[in-house]
Amino acid sequence: SRQQQPSGSIHNSNNSNSNSGGSCWGVGRLKVLSFSILLGTCAILGHAVPSLYTQYYQTTTTYNPTHHHPQQQVQFPYELTWQVTMRCIYALSLAIMAPCLDGLALAHLDCIDGASQADFGKERMYGAAFWGIGSLCAGVGIDRFGFGFLYVMTVLTAVVSYVAIGVYLVGLRRDTTGAFAAAVVVPPSSSSLLVTVGEEDWNGIGYLGAEQQRRPTTSSRNTSSSNPTGGENNKTSAMQLFSLICQTGYGKALLFFVFALAVGISIVDNLAFIFFDTLGSSNTMNGLTVVFTVIFEVPIFYLAPRFLQKHGPGKLLLAAGIAYIVRVLGYTVAPHMSVVLLLETLHGVSYAGG
Repeated sequence: SRQQQPSGSIHNSNNSNSNSGGSCWGVGRLKVLSFSILLGTCAILGHAVPSLYTQYYQTTTTYNPTHHHPQQQVQFPYELTWQVTMRCIYALSLAIMAPCLDGLALAHLDCIDGASQADFGKERMYGAAFWGIGSLCAGVGIDRFGFGFLYVMTVLTAVVSYVAIGVYLVGLRRDTTGAFAAAVVVPPSSSSLLVTVGEEDWNGIGYLGAEQQRRPTTSSRNTSSSNPTGGENNKTSAMQLFSLICQTGYGKALLFFVFALAVGISIVDNLAFIFFDTLGSSNTMNGLTVVFTVIFEVPIFYLAPRFLQKHGPGKLLLAAGIAYIVRVLGYTVAPHMSVVLLLETLHGVSYAGG
């Protein structure tokens, strides 16, 4: 039988063997995910607008001998503002997409037999692997065909993403196990959250395996299952969660550490390629650097449940921070891209471990 679920997890409100009736499980997240994909795709394609504008006016403007500079290039008005806007929209799409995907994966793992949220790393490693493959293909394609290849690749990957969402929905609707029937969320109580951010039982914030998580009482589970609307009225707000985490020094330190690490990784992800240009890198080499980041990222994601059980989340976060420091300091003394490729393997520890 299915193990008892921790507070804050998803439970089926009935044991029906069909998911054909009513609203389908996960539709809300999938709608948000679809919107974020559309938003990101439009943002990437929007970067091509200035060049298309320039090409259009160059081909439609006739030669005028009275002009002193008839070959002067037509500039897109407010090009920098436009490009920054597209970049902000793309960042917004990622901010929507990433937590939506993570939440969907965690909820899915929580519903099926033989799996738990501790297996999230094993699911996440597929995203890391295809991230490396896609980056290498993009780098090779840009060097060979120009930036037009990136725009074509963006459209194709968006189409593939929508097809994957459709296939996933079909699979949910055809589910006969009842695992994805109408589910209700058991909201975590304040006491359980305080245990979560404590330092005594869990070695910090996180979990040491599904077996060691605090379980809700039988009465609370029965009440949640029989009263689907009760959970909606007792949802914990984001500010309440934030204040609960900040009640301990460990929680405050963790939030600061995660924020600092995320800022650092964001700087590397967005500006590293510009720095690599000074070392003579090509687009293909830039794509290869992503492959080297994935080399260690995939196995660490796969072994994440074991690492969490053996070392706990606190030590993994420290390892992630140390790996990041060594990596960026190594950039400053790297004489050649071959050294950078070796340093990129530390990204697996700083990202997957963090």
